[in-house]
Parts: sequence; C-alpha cells; structure tokens
Amino acid sequence: MTKVCKLLRIKKNITRYSARGSFISKMVDAGNNPYVVAEMAGNSPLTIYKHYIRTLEGRKANEKWSQFSDFILSLHLNSKRRETINELVAKINKAFEAFAKDAALLVEKGNKAAGTRARKASLKLEKLMKEFRKVSVEAAKN
Repeated sequence: MTKVCKLLRIKKNITRYSARGSFISKMVDAGNNPYVVAEMAGNSPLTIYKHYIRTLEGRKANEKWSQFSDFILSLHLNSKRRETINELVAKINKAFEAFAKDAALLVEKGNKAAGTRARKASLKLEKLMKEFRKVSVEAAKN
C-alpha cells in the first residue's frame, strides 16, 4: 500500500484494511447492491449492512436497507418456495392415494359412498395441481 500511496501522491498512511473499508463504503454509497458488494469483499450481506450501510443517513440508509432486505426476502422466498413445492407434492400424492383407493372401491364394489369421496378427492387434487402450477411458474421466473 505504501507504493500505491506514493504513486498516487497520498501523504496519509493507508492500510489495506482501511482501503478495503473505503472501497466497500464507496460501493454501497454509489448504490451498488449490498449482496454484490458483499461477494466482492468476501463478506456476508449482513456484515455489509451492519458495518457499512448504517453509516448512511436518512433516506439513503432506508434505500440501502430496502435493497438488502429485498435480497434477503428473495432468498427466504426461494427457500419457502422449495418447501411449498415439496409440501404441495406431498399433499398431491396423499390426495391421489385417497382418490385411487376410493375410485377402486367404486369400480370394484360399486360403493357409492366411495364414489362421493373420490369426487371430493378429485376436486381437491384439481386445486392442489393449480396451486402447484402457480408456485412452480413463480419459482421458474426467479
């Protein structure tokens, strides 16, 4: 850093640590996404927020926090979508098993009550499949 300071005619003694901190602060102040800055600096986005974004004042800080929280929310939502898709698949499988069981009773034994249950299960399956399509399309967009 000493050679760089001499080259740039900077008289202050600048350490690598302070140069790195200045770089991060300037990147955040310039409106760069905190996640991208964190990746460049080798930090977590939370560290960037804790140590660099808090130095901004008023509206700027709120804007930076909004970007950061949007990113964290998107990570959380992606995780939730995976959980939701897994839950939906489990529900679809369970509903299909119930439908298949009741439909077989209707066909094989003419059980009318089983036919009613099978129709209800088919409606439930239809709703679950629509929900699955909706969630999977959203997941594909992100």
